[in-house]
Amino acid sequence: MQNESHLVSNVLSDFDFSSFIRIGYWTYDPSNAVEQWSNGIAAILETMPEQPFASLFARFRPMHAKLQYALSEGESQFDGSFVHTWENGLKKRLAFRAGVQRSDDGKPVLVRGVLQDITPYQPVREQIAQTPIRLRREEDFSHLFVSLLDSIQDGIFITDLNYVILRTNKALEEKYPYCQPMVGKQCFKAFNVDEICTYCTAQRMLVSGKKESMIHPETNFEGPEPAWLEHSSHPFVDPNTGEIVGSINIIRDITENLKNEQKLKEYSEHLEEMVFERTEELHETVEVLREAKLAAEAANRAKSRFLATMSHEIRTPLNGVIGGADLLLGTDLNKKQDEYARLIRNSGRSLLAQISDILDISKIEAGKMEIRFRPFDLHEMLEAVIDVCTASATEKGLELRCEHLPDLPRYVIGDMERVRQILINLVGNAVKFTSTGSVRLRVDRQRGETIRFRVIDTGIGIADEQQGTVFDVFLQVDGTSTRKFGGTGLGLSISRQLAQLMGGTITLKSEFEKGSTFTFTIPLRESTETVENSRTWADDSTLKLGFTPKILVAEDNRINRIVLGEILKGAGADFEMVEDGAAACEAVKERMFDLILMDCQMPHMDGLEATRQIRWREAVGTDLAAGHPTPIPIIALTANAMQGDEQTCLDAGMNAYCSKPIDPHALIRLIGDFCRR
Repeated sequence: MQNESHLVSNVLSDFDFSSFIRIGYWTYDPSNAVEQWSNGIAAILETMPEQPFASLFARFRPMHAKLQYALSEGESQFDGSFVHTWENGLKKRLAFRAGVQRSDDGKPVLVRGVLQDITPYQPVREQIAQTPIRLRREEDFSHLFVSLLDSIQDGIFITDLNYVILRTNKALEEKYPYCQPMVGKQCFKAFNVDEICTYCTAQRMLVSGKKESMIHPETNFEGPEPAWLEHSSHPFVDPNTGEIVGSINIIRDITENLKNEQKLKEYSEHLEEMVFERTEELHETVEVLREAKLAAEAANRAKSRFLATMSHEIRTPLNGVIGGADLLLGTDLNKKQDEYARLIRNSGRSLLAQISDILDISKIEAGKMEIRFRPFDLHEMLEAVIDVCTASATEKGLELRCEHLPDLPRYVIGDMERVRQILINLVGNAVKFTSTGSVRLRVDRQRGETIRFRVIDTGIGIADEQQGTVFDVFLQVDGTSTRKFGGTGLGLSISRQLAQLMGGTITLKSEFEKGSTFTFTIPLRESTETVENSRTWADDSTLKLGFTPKILVAEDNRINRIVLGEILKGAGADFEMVEDGAAACEAVKERMFDLILMDCQMPHMDGLEATRQIRWREAVGTDLAAGHPTPIPIIALTANAMQGDEQTCLDAGMNAYCSKPIDPHALIRLIGDFCRR
């Protein structure tokens, strides 16, 4: 050993050795776990240096734990204190401190330390004050163990290696009173079984060395049926040798748990059956709904076909009725004849309006109403609305006027036709339900892009309790109103739904017998693009074009040909008539035309197919007379007015769409638009 004073100065120079009475020094080589002690260590241990001895770290576990931590975590030193009890019962308080010497790469090379008996300075005192007096004796700990066992609700018994029961708890004794006494008997005999159980968990535990358990019915019972038990066996280990010397057995009654599990299983199975049955019902319901959906779709298709057929079959003769009345009014008539002609025309227009309303409400309900946002002249549209309603207002002696401030934008973006339709409905209704006074259309600009239209009348008004029904389909405020004023009750319903489709609203404020105000608001963004005034090139009163275009008319209905001929003749156009699409194709092959008016439904070849053939000829440059504009403007004339009809015409190559009955003003404007380009 090194000189003790030299070791102290080199290893623990910062220790205060003046306080030590009994001190020893030691070293430890981590590479081979070799220890060396000084004589001072032997004195502390009261062991002669030459006598065999156990390792310091085997004797003193606190020192060993600190050493291992320092080596693994890279600590440079460690210290601590602990109380050690010798075999004779003597207790000493020892303190230690050590430094770890490491190589350049950080690996521990040598540990040097000191061990000091500091009992004279820190005497070992028994911690009696913290321990209840009743637990100080060994028999008191035995009593604690028994109390602990008896407090457990499960049955417990402990056996030796021969399955002899050494101890039982109160719960086991109460459960099996007819098996008492159990202590001193082999466990299977205690439970009145002749030999060791085939499922014995204690036996299996002794073989495996670990906990074994199983579930089984009660082997010895009193009552209508055995209980179900969970039996587990745990090793009973000698704390000194670590050997298994018996078994600790726990018996738990799980009958109620199993019953609950069985109930849960039965409920789960019942639930599965219910889910299966419900699923089957849902499948049947889905099938019924699918069939109902198919039936509804079929009915809707049938309704659409009916409406399309009705539209075509009614509009075609209406074109002759209204067109013939217009032509008749253009001749020299006496007062009575003029009255009759106007009656025919107005009745036809009334019927046409009702058909249009029915078609519109059908489109809206089917979700097929198209809204087209395009630039239009708002001021011109307002004038047109007033023009449409002026005649009716004049007949009743009403004042009808439109009022707006100069800041109202002229050109806006929106669906002009739908806005116009709403305003004509609102103003027309106001005129219809007003006997004296006035109807005013006031227009102003609200915040942002919102335009507000207010139709104010001095008519019959609407009672408070009836105002909630005025926008319902096919309903008016009362039966008397329907009989007196007529109408289908569709106009306001269509107007509100159209307003909502365009992001607007229509509201009502009315006082019975004093008048009503309908307010229609809609976002109309101001347009930087100007729109040509449709009245600049044609005189609406005379329907004159001001030039002489060459027009081909393809129309199979004789009455419609007469009406169209008179309209075109009056406008100053040069025209030629054919009766089907094939004849139209032949005509453009032989002669030049500025524009074609093409009926869609004709025998032999319809207007759609004729248009496709003409467009194909233009594309390949064959079978067309010289001088045609490229492409030739083709305007569809059709009595079909259902959703998609216009798009069908455009897809076939037509340029525009004019529904029957033909509006002479609209037709002449279209012709002028295309022939002037």
